[in-house]
Amino acid sequence: MCKIQLFEQILLIVNFVPLVVSSINNHKMFRPRGALARTVMDKIQIDKDLSAMDKSHWYQIREEEMGHISMEILNKFSPLHLDVATQEFLDKAVENSDNICWQIWLSLATSVLSWFMSPTSINGYLGRGSMHVFSKAQFRSLIGWDDHVIRSLLDIGAGDGTTTNQMAPCFSHVYVTEISKPMKQVLTTKGFSVLDENCWDESEERFSVISCLNVLDRCDEPRILLEKIKEKLEPDGIAVIAFVIPFNPYVEFESKTHVPKELLPIKGSSFEEEVGNFVVKVLEPKGWDLVRWTRLPYLCDGDIRQAFYWLDDALFVIRPKDS
Repeated sequence: MCKIQLFEQILLIVNFVPLVVSSINNHKMFRPRGALARTVMDKIQIDKDLSAMDKSHWYQIREEEMGHISMEILNKFSPLHLDVATQEFLDKAVENSDNICWQIWLSLATSVLSWFMSPTSINGYLGRGSMHVFSKAQFRSLIGWDDHVIRSLLDIGAGDGTTTNQMAPCFSHVYVTEISKPMKQVLTTKGFSVLDENCWDESEERFSVISCLNVLDRCDEPRILLEKIKEKLEPDGIAVIAFVIPFNPYVEFESKTHVPKELLPIKGSSFEEEVGNFVVKVLEPKGWDLVRWTRLPYLCDGDIRQAFYWLDDALFVIRPKDS
C-alpha cells in the first residue's frame, strides 16, 4: 500500500467513524454513504446470515462421497458437534468484530505493518486473529483421554497458543514451537516452554503427544516433518494432525516463491477423497496407523467485514505402526 492510499484511509476514518458508530443501532433508518459506512452496513447483514446459518454441516461428511473412502477408514470417523466452548469462541468473535472503532484501528495498523511483517507476525503483534480448532472436551474425546495426566505435549506451530490452551490441562509439561517472533513472545507470556523451531527434534526429549495443527500445508518439507514427529514420539505416543481441505500448500516464512519443496499427493475432488488420499498415499506408506479422524471447522476471529471466518479442517489421530 502506498502512502497516498494510507492517507486516504486515515481521512476515511476521521470522516466516517462518528457516522458509522452512531448508525449501528439505528441502521434501518440509515442510508450508507462512503466505503466504510457501506462496509459496516454489509457486515450487519452478513453477521445475521452467519448467526442463522446451520453450522452442523461443519462436522459432517457427505454420504454421496463415501465411495472415496474405504470402510476401514470410514469406520474410524469420530463425529463431533458444535459444543458450548466453540459457541463461546464464536460469541467472543462477534463481540470483538462489533467494536467498530477497534476494528478500524486494527485495519489501519495492519496496513502499515504489512510493509515489513508477515500476516502471522502482525496478528501476534496486534493480538488479533485467534484461531479455534477444537474445545477441551473435543480434544479429550479425540485422543481418548481417560482422566489421567499425560506426561508431555509438543504443539508444533502453536501460533498464539489459543488451541494449545485447550490441550494443556491434559499434560504435565507443554512444549511449543513457532516461527513468528511476536507469536513466540505471546507463547512465553502464557507459560509454555518454547523450543527452537529448527532443532526441536535434536534433543533427547520424547513426547507423549505431538500436535501439528494446520502446519503441513504451510511448511516446506511436510514429509520430513512427519518423519521427525514419528521419531520424537514416546513408544506409545500419538500424533494429532490437521490441515485445511481443499489442500492448498503455501509456505509463509523463508520462501520467495511460497511453493513447498515437497508436495503431498492429497488433492481430490471432494473433502472425503482428500482424506482418503492422505491416509492411503501419505500416512500408510510412511508407517502410520490411523486411530480416528474427524471433520471440524478451523475458526478465526473476524474483522470489520464479518464476525468470524472458517475453513474445513480434517483432523487425524495417528500412531506409528510399530508402537
